[in-house]
Amino acid sequence: MSQVTGIRECAVKITYEQEQTFAEADSLRMIGPHIHVISLIHSGTNNDGLSDYTYLALEKCHEFNLDQFLISHKNNSSEYDVNMWMGYCRQLIEGMKFVHEKLIIHKDLKPANILLSMDLENIKIADFGLSQQVKSMCSMVYSQYRFGTLGYQPPEGFGDSYVSLKSDCFSLGVVLYYILSNGESPFGFASDLWEYNTKNGIFDISNLLVQNVKSMTHLIKFTLSHDRRCRPSIWKMATHPCWSENEDIDLSDLDFGCENEIDDSEVKVQPLCLLEQTDTEDRLRSCIQELTIMEKEIAKMDRKRMSDDEQSTKKRDANDPSPALQYGGSKTNGSNRPVNKASLTDFLDHSRNAKEFYQISHYPKGRVLIVNNALCGDYPRRIGSEKDLHDMCQLWKDMGCSIAVETDLSASELRDRVIEFATHQETSDFCVVIIMSSGEKCDMIVGSDGSTLKAREVVESIASSKSLKGKPKLIFFQMCRGCTIHRNQMEEEVRDFRTREVSDSEQTEIGYKASQYLLSTKNVMLAFATQPGCYSIRNTVTGSWFIQSIKDVFTVKAAEHDVRTLMSMVKEDLEKKRVYAPGRFGHGGVMNMDHADSFGEKRLMLFPGFPNSQEE
Repeated sequence: MSQVTGIRECAVKITYEQEQTFAEADSLRMIGPHIHVISLIHSGTNNDGLSDYTYLALEKCHEFNLDQFLISHKNNSSEYDVNMWMGYCRQLIEGMKFVHEKLIIHKDLKPANILLSMDLENIKIADFGLSQQVKSMCSMVYSQYRFGTLGYQPPEGFGDSYVSLKSDCFSLGVVLYYILSNGESPFGFASDLWEYNTKNGIFDISNLLVQNVKSMTHLIKFTLSHDRRCRPSIWKMATHPCWSENEDIDLSDLDFGCENEIDDSEVKVQPLCLLEQTDTEDRLRSCIQELTIMEKEIAKMDRKRMSDDEQSTKKRDANDPSPALQYGGSKTNGSNRPVNKASLTDFLDHSRNAKEFYQISHYPKGRVLIVNNALCGDYPRRIGSEKDLHDMCQLWKDMGCSIAVETDLSASELRDRVIEFATHQETSDFCVVIIMSSGEKCDMIVGSDGSTLKAREVVESIASSKSLKGKPKLIFFQMCRGCTIHRNQMEEEVRDFRTREVSDSEQTEIGYKASQYLLSTKNVMLAFATQPGCYSIRNTVTGSWFIQSIKDVFTVKAAEHDVRTLMSMVKEDLEKKRVYAPGRFGHGGVMNMDHADSFGEKRLMLFPGFPNSQEE
């Protein structure tokens, strides 16, 4: 016979979503008791036929959630109590650390889902209705649908993506900023822009009200990384120096990136690891581990090859008083190398010669549109393209350009974005368009939804722009231009094409050379990563050969040479990469870059460092 030993006051949550409510109850049971996680007392259903519902009996909390509490303080013009709000943030970190130790992803972390104890001393993380459990600290699960709340959901929260414990860390970073800025969003005041800004990594975290602004900004900045693998785990967030309130700590050596997170989507990329649906989880786990080990070995091989190239270059320089142009060879001596600056004398001399050189006088001097489609329909995810995107953004920023970034656009979205970009160029001296995506024969760009767009449409939209009339226009395509399969390709190199048999008719329709695109244009430079009918090469660790060659050459030589000469150097560098790459290719034109320009007698100098914003 049971006996009542006491009465506990509780809050009852009633819902008609039985499955979601039971999932929340299961998550709370798996998490267990913790001072900063709301406690589950009881759960059940009512099936009396009159009103069927599911309920949760939870510990009673204050009538205000954290969001309401902060807004109330703000509206009452109460003085911002840094110590109190920092205390809440520490509690939030401790609570989420406990949740993640139980391998639970919350998936809807926001101030409204953070409750307060009756005495306002402790926060209580609540509302686990969307939560999901993973199998290990570095596991990921696929999410077909959107989850979370706009303004707090991570980029992967918009559906058709993989999520991990680090997805919570993004939302946690937004919540930390919201608390420590007294109710501001890092994605701006206009909520209609939150989705765009989240997807494109646009945020402003300059309004923190804490004393240790530098270290707290450092933490929040990395939690808001677009690439979830570069975000800190909850354990690194908990041990970050910002909680010590010591601004003298050196933050430069803190390493947050790529904590060996296992992305199941990577399994689809390597032919070595393609699995049948009937394979067991053990086989899947084995292949993922194999892939992780292989990529580490690739990075080690690349570092060794780079070191060997540098040694051979030093020996050649010592023996040759007039060495050939040095700009990194097959592999560079560091992608973080700063761009060599042009001299003021050269800039002024060329500025006076308008007949031979395109004039550069504005700041920013040019506008750059970079489109990176990592997801392209049913193609494998373009792993490594994130490095290409980062390097291109850094390069053109160092060149003094303004940059617009788009990711995972459908064919129609890409067409519209290019047209929009081409119509607003009145204040720029030149423009650059970089399209990185999967490609098919006849130069068809594959959109994120699997639809295609002709590369010719991109070229024509830019070339015919009235606001760009008389100005140089650079267009680069990092994509495959055919489906030819080369069986002797090494596993560490990934091909941007669907592996399928190619018919004879398809082999004959391989598209046009770059020069044929420019027959009726002026002031356009066009470059494809490879020749018509061939595929381009991308390494999952070091990025695409074509894009990386552009970065390497322009970084070192843009201060001295015009763009036409630079692209010739890129072509030469690609040919060297073919020689130095592990494995050999039977088709001699695989990495033979295809480029042309209609600049005529004029030349375009980029003049890194000039003009700048102070000289405008």
